[in-house]
Amino acid sequence: MAPEPAYETPTAQSASPADSGDGSRRGFHLLTRARNSVFARAVVGTAGANLAATVLGSVGGILLARALGPTLRGELALVVTWPTFVGLVAMLGLPQATCFMVSKSKDEARAILGTVTAGALVVSAVIGLAGILAAPFIANSAELVRYLRILFALLPVYTLPICWIATLQAVRIQHWNAARVVQPAAYFLAILALAVTSRLTVGTAVAALVISLALQLLIGAALVWREIGFPARPSLALWRPMFSYGLKSTTSLGPNLVNYRLDQLVLSLMVPAASLGNYAVAVSVSALATPIAFAFGYVAFPRIAAAKTRAEARRVEKTAILGSLAVATAVLVPVGILADWLIPFVFGEGFDRAVIALWLLIPGTIAFSANQVAEDILRGQGRPLAPAIAETVGVGLTLVLLVSLVPLIGIYGAAITSAIVYGVVGVILVRMLKSRRSESFVTDDAVPLEVGAESP
Repeated sequence: MAPEPAYETPTAQSASPADSGDGSRRGFHLLTRARNSVFARAVVGTAGANLAATVLGSVGGILLARALGPTLRGELALVVTWPTFVGLVAMLGLPQATCFMVSKSKDEARAILGTVTAGALVVSAVIGLAGILAAPFIANSAELVRYLRILFALLPVYTLPICWIATLQAVRIQHWNAARVVQPAAYFLAILALAVTSRLTVGTAVAALVISLALQLLIGAALVWREIGFPARPSLALWRPMFSYGLKSTTSLGPNLVNYRLDQLVLSLMVPAASLGNYAVAVSVSALATPIAFAFGYVAFPRIAAAKTRAEARRVEKTAILGSLAVATAVLVPVGILADWLIPFVFGEGFDRAVIALWLLIPGTIAFSANQVAEDILRGQGRPLAPAIAETVGVGLTLVLLVSLVPLIGIYGAAITSAIVYGVVGVILVRMLKSRRSESFVTDDAVPLEVGAESP
């Protein structure tokens, strides 16, 4: 039986009596429509999943740090970070390509699922083997090398569910959110049980991670096969558009990470550790809004890819951009107002400079939240390379401003740099969005509308 549609197609709304009344009636009517909106409910659910994963990861990190201490916690970070980072790269943008292509052509979902399964298995197996061979060069003890090799060997268990559940983002986002939370929830519960029973070690933490990944694999497969069906035979006609879209989408990952981390890397070389600590606190507080704001992009991406008309897509784009800006502003402005009290209360004394840095970071973080949504919109339009261009410009500007401002005003220079760069990147992204509004969604750097067809 075909699954029920996960989204309602936006349609023009006729005027109701409430629209012709006074301002309070109109406002009440708008609130009611927002509450009943499928898009709004999807954003709320996605934001909840983002927040749940963030909270579980943060609390789990605290448990690990307290139980293991700095040395063993560092060893666990080494063992876990390398395979997961390599796995992220190994996916080559296939989850984004899968979501886009299924959104474009749900009739071909089983063929797309089979094709991404074969591609993920091949790529992760090759890179996993390379990781196994490289493990002795990463870790300096036999025990850590063994753990690294186990995780590299299980790389398909990490990559496959992420690629599979990307289909759920296109057909039923509620199940996508549930599948995403399975792994962090299972890992947290396992870490909590180990901590309570005083059995938490690097080895048991690695075992907990493996179990959580296997559970996500099983639950993700069950949800996907319920909604989509069993993967069909891989299609050679889908390989080219899938990997083309995925590789172009991956190109934005590097510049994006550089823009997000370069300020702290430069500060670590140019300012005292205490100053860097103040800046790190300001950055962490300024990021409070991002799990909620990013949800607008996650929901908009497949809806824009599936849109049948430009007007339909424009409505989604406008809602997503304005919604992310409104949410980020609503969260961060009060945080900024309360920062003088909030930061010393949460983090303790010695973080006075973090307050000023936070004030300087807030405008940039609001822009950053909308930028990520704009990048998801561009991917939904079939333009996965466009975000990389904007982010690369941002990297160059970041380098120039950091070198110019940090020697003069320290961490405040880094905060000002972030605000300026995210603002400039935002302007570029908006111009990119406007530049294609009068054109077809299927462009030279887009996957064909009929995903099984050859590109011209």
